[in-house]
Amino acid sequence: MGVVDFLLAHHRPDEYDRCYSLGGVHLCARCAGLYPALALLLALQLQGVVGAIRAEWAVLYLLPMPAIFSWARRRLTGAAGSNPVSTVTGALLGVALGRGIFLYLRDHGSVAFWVQAVALVVVVLTVEILARLKNR
Repeated sequence: MGVVDFLLAHHRPDEYDRCYSLGGVHLCARCAGLYPALALLLALQLQGVVGAIRAEWAVLYLLPMPAIFSWARRRLTGAAGSNPVSTVTGALLGVALGRGIFLYLRDHGSVAFWVQAVALVVVVLTVEILARLKNR
C-alpha cells in the first residue's frame, strides 16, 4: 500500500468494503464525507460567511455521535456498515470538527473545543481498548 492509497483509504484490503472504489483507487467512505465538510465549514467560518451558531453545543457534541456510534459498533461487533451512511455520518463529524477547530483557532483556550477534543479522544481510546481486549 502506497502513501496515496493510505491517505485515501486507510483500510487494509480485507476492509475495502468500507471504501468506494473509483477506477481501482479506494476512498474511505467516512472520510469522503468528513474532510470535505470539515474543510468547507472551516473555510466559510474563516471568511466570515458563517458566524455564531445558535445551538453550538449540538453541533460540537451531538453531530459527532452518529459517526462515533457507527464506528464503535463496527469496531466492537464487526457488524457490517453502509458506505452511504458512513459518508453522511462522516460529514456530520466533519461539521462538528470544523466548528471545533475554528473555535480553537480563534481561542486556543476555548473550553468548548477542549471538551469536544477530550471527549472524542476518551471515546476512541475506550473503544480501542475494549476491541483489543475482546480480540485477545
